[in-house]
Amino acid sequence: MDTGTPQYTCDSLFEFASKLGTEAAKNDTWMEVSTENMPNYSDIGNFMTAEQQGWTDTTHFDVLYGAKIIDALNSYMDSLGENSEDEMFCELQHSLISEFFDAWFDAHKIDELWKKSRK
Repeated sequence: MDTGTPQYTCDSLFEFASKLGTEAAKNDTWMEVSTENMPNYSDIGNFMTAEQQGWTDTTHFDVLYGAKIIDALNSYMDSLGENSEDEMFCELQHSLISEFFDAWFDAHKIDELWKKSRK
């Protein structure tokens, strides 16, 4: 019976999260990189980690993006006969959110923004 829920492979889950991150960067004018905070960091990696943590703690991210990632992940886990209590679920959730933000940062041209903030 087709429930209308897309079926995902592990690769397509990551493609989905990446595409979602790119779309968020291009279309979500509220979810922007906090460039004014860049000078407070000596390392781009630390800045990106702080930025990601800040956004994942918001209802905005949870409702618009996190819920879609969880729905896709649940569909994938169901197809494997696994459940969301599984350690694999938590690891994949973390990886998918990181994939979302990698694409989000790339679409925002984070390297260029970082270089500008160093001048």
